[in-house]
This record gives sequence, structure tokens and C-alpha cells, in this order.
Amino acid sequence: MKHLFPGVLLGLCGAFPHLAQQGAAPLGTAVLWATAQPAVWLLVAAVVARPRHVRRLFRSLR
Repeated sequence: MKHLFPGVLLGLCGAFPHLAQQGAAPLGTAVLWATAQPAVWLLVAAVVARPRHVRRLFRSLR
């Protein structure tokens, strides 16, 4: 059952490729918007620097 929904979506994308392209169009805009947000850059910098409180935060989320 868990493979049914992705299979149907994949079949629809294969049957109607022009509609699949229109559905994926907002992804590029969303990526551009996300990269322009300072909070995203702060999170990326914190993950790269890996200070103690960031490691503790990720451990608490597990």
C-alpha cells in the first residue's frame, strides 16, 4: 500500500509530463527564497561550525 501513492504519482507524471513540469516550477522559486533568508544561512553556519550547543540541539531532536 505504501508504494501505491508514489507509483500513481509517477504514472501521472509519465502520462502528463507538461503538468509535472508545471508542478515542479515553484520548487526553483522556493529554493531561491530559502537561500535569501538569513536564518537559513545561520543554521548552515552553525551546522558547519558544529559548536557544542548545536550538537546538543541535534541530539535532543533524535
